[in-house]
Amino acid sequence: MVTTYGCWVSPLTRFVGLRRAQRSVISNYRRVWANAKPLLIFQGDFAYLGGQVMDESKEDKSHYLRYQTPLPPSSGLVELLHSTWTVRVVKCAVELGVIDALDAGPAQSDVVADRLGLDRRGTAYLLDSLTAAGLLSRAELNGRVRSIRPVYELSEMARVYLTSASPLFMGLYLEQHHHLDKMWQRLGDSLKSGKPVMQVEKKEDAEAIFPRLAEAIIPWNFSIASDLVKSLQKSQKGSSDFVGPHRRILDVGAGSAVWSIPFAQADAAVTVWAQDLTGVLDVARKMAQKCHCSEQMRYLPGDWRDVLPDLADREGFYDIAILGHILHAEGLVSSRDLLRKIAALTRSGGLLIIGEFMPNNERTAPQFAVDFALNMYLATSQGCVFSFAEISQLCIEAGFSRVFRHNAIDALPYDSPVVIAVRDD
Repeated sequence: MVTTYGCWVSPLTRFVGLRRAQRSVISNYRRVWANAKPLLIFQGDFAYLGGQVMDESKEDKSHYLRYQTPLPPSSGLVELLHSTWTVRVVKCAVELGVIDALDAGPAQSDVVADRLGLDRRGTAYLLDSLTAAGLLSRAELNGRVRSIRPVYELSEMARVYLTSASPLFMGLYLEQHHHLDKMWQRLGDSLKSGKPVMQVEKKEDAEAIFPRLAEAIIPWNFSIASDLVKSLQKSQKGSSDFVGPHRRILDVGAGSAVWSIPFAQADAAVTVWAQDLTGVLDVARKMAQKCHCSEQMRYLPGDWRDVLPDLADREGFYDIAILGHILHAEGLVSSRDLLRKIAALTRSGGLLIIGEFMPNNERTAPQFAVDFALNMYLATSQGCVFSFAEISQLCIEAGFSRVFRHNAIDALPYDSPVVIAVRDD
């Protein structure tokens, strides 16, 4: 056990009497230090005497708290360890109608509580938590209203993604979050066994999971895909990076077709060939009808391993091929095969659009992209995440010549997960 004692020592004593001071202090505590190795350490105007007891078999570590100053936990660590609280706050606010209640306009917490039949005190705490999370703001603080009591109003992000009347409502994704939690609770089991909890790349698991997941993530990707279309239209007018019109689009693993439908919305001459499992394509049909572009859609039901070889007679036919969050579930080997098949189907000057959660080259950030590798470890047998450099290399090996990242336009506040590759002969 380490023991430390302190006594005041004058600068003069410290200068001329180190050994004498050391002997004096030790003599005062001789019985305590019978089995110790003394050491006198000066810090400021104090001398600290410490020693290590010879018997190291004792496990009592309480001395560390009595005599040392440990590094306090950072606010970041504290928030990280309690991050599930915020998710539960958001889910509760959505499920109880708190977000919808504020969609009608700014309100005090008592008004919200009474309108929904909730406890006033708890509702005030809930609204404060949503404010700290950036989903609400205080209208009386930003000058929008005058009040001596807090008045809460929705942020634009909450209005777009958390109100049930919004076309981009993420309520279904919040429901899916429960199933993800159940999978992540088995992380330790997977690490011990080396086996995933499920294998979504297999048809039976995919058919059970992806129809609902494809619908749940529509809000997540639709705005990004729409911004991508605007970006490409702008680039076509101002540079030679993109050759000719992009009207024949192959969407592989289309899901809800959320990545390709914005192209159809932007140009009535666009035709989309959407490939996915039959049950998942039902979601794409529903999405196309909702977006008023059903006549522009063609459907290719089945696994890409079976469907793409049947398209061999369309070599160089497609202007754009899309892989919206597909590669991470396939893993390295299958991704190489998939990219080669897509390169053969893409015309010269055509584009490949890839959506992926990309960590940096060192895999130290961003947090979500790094964590997503574990998500794939739990959900697939070979799934992974790819850095931009790794995706670029895979695309070049497959036959694409130029690879670059999409940059958001109009100063939109997000980091685009999109990579664009050009097929040049």
